[in-house]
Amino acid sequence: MLHKFAQQKSFSQASPARPHLKGIGGWLAFYCICQLIINPLVTIPRLLNGPFSAWKVLGFALAASAFATGAMIVLLHRKTIQMLTAYFVTTIAIQVGAIIIVSKSVDTAAGILFINNRLFNLMFVLGWAAYFFFSERVRVNFGRNLL
Repeated sequence: MLHKFAQQKSFSQASPARPHLKGIGGWLAFYCICQLIINPLVTIPRLLNGPFSAWKVLGFALAASAFATGAMIVLLHRKTIQMLTAYFVTTIAIQVGAIIIVSKSVDTAAGILFINNRLFNLMFVLGWAAYFFFSERVRVNFGRNLL
């Protein structure tokens, strides 16, 4: 159902040799599932536990941005690539900034775990940014790739 809806709203036409790229499918569909379902189910309960902090505010903001990017892709919104660019740049900057800030004073297992989580998130985001940069499906559906 999602795939049929997305095919009807595609911005550009798939090349005759590759019509299967039109619409939401493959890795693009997996990204949407991750951002619309898995990320909120994992992130929100984790952020609701423990005391309030600035890190949690950033976490909620990133989770909301991730959800918004997934929704914009599903809707094939014309500003999707701009939103993805803002999301990836912001997320990378926050992850790198958090690693730098915490690494200067890390002396506990919790601090090391925090840095490891930031590194994992950074690799995850860089991987998806590369997908959106090189994907032919993204280009077919949104008229261009990331950046």
